[in-house]
Amino acid sequence: MAHMTRELLTKMLGAVEGLERHEDRYVVSENRRLELLQRGGSGSASPLPKVREVRVHDEYVSVITQDGTWLLPIESIAGVKVSDRGDTTPSRTGFLR
Repeated sequence: MAHMTRELLTKMLGAVEGLERHEDRYVVSENRRLELLQRGGSGSASPLPKVREVRVHDEYVSVITQDGTWLLPIESIAGVKVSDRGDTTPSRTGFLR
């Protein structure tokens, strides 16, 4: 899997409805939910939930969540998940039975 670049991340965030863009800041509107998927050591991605704002710098992102601020290298981001705030569909990991 290719690593995330600043250009690709800004294109992805720019395509999301419900994000207000202020130069290199992307603020999540009240009716949307945003998660960044962070690349894990084993190749799997783990969600960084409750994102309120993303600031894209040259080599890293500042991710402001409900729980605090994260500073992450851009290449550690694997993807973006967006949903409506009213969407109550549970997300869960599937297991074989």
